[in-house]
Amino acid sequence: MKLLIFVTLLTIFSSGLASAAIVAGQYFDRIVTVIFENQDYSKAIEDTYLKSLYKSSQGLLLTSYDAAKNYVAMIYGSTDGATDDGDFNLPGQNLVDLLEAKSITWKAYMENYSTSMRWFQGWFDSRKDDPKFNMNTLFFFVWDKAATSGSNKVAAVLYGIPVSPPPNKEDPTAYNHYSFLASVEQNWNLGNLGRNDATATPFNKYLVRPASVSASVTY
Repeated sequence: MKLLIFVTLLTIFSSGLASAAIVAGQYFDRIVTVIFENQDYSKAIEDTYLKSLYKSSQGLLLTSYDAAKNYVAMIYGSTDGATDDGDFNLPGQNLVDLLEAKSITWKAYMENYSTSMRWFQGWFDSRKDDPKFNMNTLFFFVWDKAATSGSNKVAAVLYGIPVSPPPNKEDPTAYNHYSFLASVEQNWNLGNLGRNDATATPFNKYLVRPASVSASVTY
C-alpha cells in the first residue's frame, strides 16, 4: 500500500508546519488528500482505524465511489491516453495551474512511504488534533483502485471540521476521481479545466463552513 499525499494550502515538514497565508474557500480552507494503493472496498472499510475515522462525528464514508480512472484524472480531468506507467506529456492546464492562479499553495509527496495502515495511523494521529493542521481542513482518504480485477469501487472517506455527516455517516451519491477535482474547483471558485471535471459531481453534500472559522487567520 503506497501513499500519495497531496496537500493544498499546507506545507508539512518533518519538524512541523510551515507558515502559509490561508485562502478561504466556500467549505474548507485547506485540503489534505491521501491516496492509498490497491484495496477492495469491502476490506478497506473494515479496517479498524479507517472505521474509527468515518464513524466519528466529523467523518463520512462515500459508499459509491468509482475509481476507474486515477492519479492523472484527479488533477487533469481526463487520462488523455495515459493508461500505463509510462512517461506522458499532457497538453493544457491541470489543477495546479488553477490553484496557482488564485495564489493557493500546494505540495505533493509521492512514493517511499511505509506500506502499513499502522504507519498512517501514527502519522495522522500525531497531527489531526493540532489546530495548525486541522483548522477548517478537509481530509480526503481514498484508494486509487480496487485490488480485484474488474472492480472499480473503492473506499473513500471525508474527515475534518468541515464535515457534517448524516446519522449513519454514509453518503451513497455516485462519485469518482473527477469528483475530487470538481470539489476543489468549486470550493475556491477556480473555474474548471473543460474536461470531465466540468460535469463531475462534487462531494459537498455534507460539507459546511463552520461559523466560528475566521477567513483571515494566518498560520
